[in-house]
Amino acid sequence: MKQVFLGPLVHWLVLAGACIAGWFAGEARLHVTHFNLFVILVIAGTVAGLLIVLFTARPGTRITRDPIEDVADPVPGDPAQDATG
Repeated sequence: MKQVFLGPLVHWLVLAGACIAGWFAGEARLHVTHFNLFVILVIAGTVAGLLIVLFTARPGTRITRDPIEDVADPVPGDPAQDATG
């Protein structure tokens, strides 16, 4: 399962919590009946989720299946970076 669900368990719990909170907000029609409260809760939840993920992620931890290559911006006309040759 470690190959399927990459990242710490707390990140997956944050995602599950966000989905559950969104479901209940939709069931209560919060976005229609109490729009200002809904927007405040969405912003606060987003900030809280981001802070949890940022503070619990360790540097160097694998977060994607494929490696993310750090390439510089291509220079127009540079044959070393030009894929067409």
